[in-house]
Amino acid sequence: MKRIQIETPSRLHFGVINIKNKDFNLFGCAGCAIENPCFTIIAEENDELILDVERKDVKYKVQKLIKFLKIKTKAKIKTINTIPEHKGFGSTTQLTLALSYALCFFNNIKFDAYKIAEITNLGKISGIGIGAFLYGGFLIDSGKKHNEIPKIIFRWDFPKEWIFVILLPKNLNKGLKGKEEIEAFKKLNPAPKERIKEMLYLLEEMKDALKCKNIETFGKSLTKFQINVGLNFFEFQKGIYSSSEQEKLIKLLENIGAYGTGQSSWGPAVYGVFLEEEKSKILKKLSEYTNIDLIITKANNYGVKIK
Repeated sequence: MKRIQIETPSRLHFGVINIKNKDFNLFGCAGCAIENPCFTIIAEENDELILDVERKDVKYKVQKLIKFLKIKTKAKIKTINTIPEHKGFGSTTQLTLALSYALCFFNNIKFDAYKIAEITNLGKISGIGIGAFLYGGFLIDSGKKHNEIPKIIFRWDFPKEWIFVILLPKNLNKGLKGKEEIEAFKKLNPAPKERIKEMLYLLEEMKDALKCKNIETFGKSLTKFQINVGLNFFEFQKGIYSSSEQEKLIKLLENIGAYGTGQSSWGPAVYGVFLEEEKSKILKKLSEYTNIDLIITKANNYGVKIK
């Protein structure tokens, strides 16, 4: 009997460059794959499909895939580790791709992440989650001209000496998802040309800083990039960040020495970039804050792991 274990990354989404400006590719996103949180699933061949997954939306996507690809060999799949749902980590993409990979494996079907995404309605705005699954690392996607799924146009290993400190407020609701996200985009104004140009320039600064492992330059450019993202979404969020609570946590990260900060996707996760050698100092400084969940993680530079 065939058996497979799949461990996915999650991702921090640094934001969208272009909202509705027809002079540029639509959207265009940047982000980074991270090691934690992650999905670990174990799948075995089975006569019927058994998904030990508390995600009706993902189960629907998988059933759609089974019908489209005419999959016959089913699987019993259980999750060991999970990525929190709609917290800014891209859990839907990672879980859908992992389950799809398992079913393709059992049916000797070549796994094509972009074809799977098209069938299951992933990647409508951003290609970062798909890129995180396939490649890991720091990622920039192409944006889109029509209805195509954005492809990764730049990928670089994130320095192993750097870490992300992620804060999740315990009293905040989940971020937007699916149709809510699409409706939110409809309410946004077009991004001005000069803002888009500045964001593209900041991405170039971030790329150069990564290549020479300059955390100070990377962090400053990332923070400026994220502020511009906040301006893109200001009409909907009523601020640079999705709530005043996130703004307070960003200031907290800055006060304890973050080189760069931002909000992942719609939140509620916010993050700071630090040197790994500062980890004990960070833990000490954050120990008094009981109203937040804390995740400290390295980047994932390899994508999905298959055993």
